[in-house]
Amino acid sequence: MPTCYKNTATRKVESILTCCSNIPQSNISLVVFTMHFNCPFKFNPHNMCYWDRFTWSSCYFHSTSDHSSRKAGLTAKEQLDPFVLIKDEVSEVTDRLRSMVVAEVPELTSAAGYFFRAGAEGKRTCPTVLLLMASAISMDIADGLENKPRARHMHLAEITEMIHISSLIHDDVLDDADTRRGMDSLNFKVGKKLAVLAGDFLLFRAFSAAVSLDNTEVVSLLATAVNNLVTGELMQMSITPAQRCSMDYYLQKTYYKTAALISNSCKAIAVLAEQTTEVQALAYQYGRHLGIAYQLIDDILDFTGTSASLGNCDSSHTFCDGRIP
Repeated sequence: MPTCYKNTATRKVESILTCCSNIPQSNISLVVFTMHFNCPFKFNPHNMCYWDRFTWSSCYFHSTSDHSSRKAGLTAKEQLDPFVLIKDEVSEVTDRLRSMVVAEVPELTSAAGYFFRAGAEGKRTCPTVLLLMASAISMDIADGLENKPRARHMHLAEITEMIHISSLIHDDVLDDADTRRGMDSLNFKVGKKLAVLAGDFLLFRAFSAAVSLDNTEVVSLLATAVNNLVTGELMQMSITPAQRCSMDYYLQKTYYKTAALISNSCKAIAVLAEQTTEVQALAYQYGRHLGIAYQLIDDILDFTGTSASLGNCDSSHTFCDGRIP
């Protein structure tokens, strides 16, 4: 494996730690969130990088208050698992997503909701990261939709997930892929025409919901992310032999395709929390570094991983899929 890829991945992890350590802490401090990646290097806070296969632990948290209501009934191990920490809220987001993609035409409802079905929804990595980011930078972390700031963050998590799923559907059409997340892709299941319409419908629903947040900066950030997704796809489609060997080109394309959505959404979380410009920039950089680090790991595994370690039958993944066997 080229040394430049390993060194870049190491720098990205270091950047994640730097961004998170500078975010003002409230009840939960998100120091690093690693989602059990099957990673080609071993990480711990004291010894940065060993190049052997290792499954990262969930995350490192420290608490500045008891927030016992969130910890009630959880074991010590579960308190360190980001998916357990906010599983009820992510479940609520998932349920709301299913109701948000209902269309007048039953066929469109079925197609748009294909990846929101029980058992097909994946790990919901994007909503998890965004809600953890919201907890890290918000002073009030009361649970659920009864708390207005938290409700807005949950709505943003739903919007981001719809944009993400829309991009997956369109990518599979462009790639003529027949599998996604170990099952039939939507275009394979219902045909390309309906799949394209379903992806378009999800984008429409996402931005309709974004308008309800009544924040033009957030809408602009989401629009920028979609623009970057399209740009990244075009960069991948039109790559030249010289560009294929360029690390700068690879990182720019990777940011557009994989990290743009999560980075802009993390910044949007900070905007909705009325954080300072500095904190907004840190949230953005956190998402950027995390998304790029994920894709570096994912691409390395395409060369070094086995089918068991990849955890999926197809090799087309994005950050929000969360490569977790």
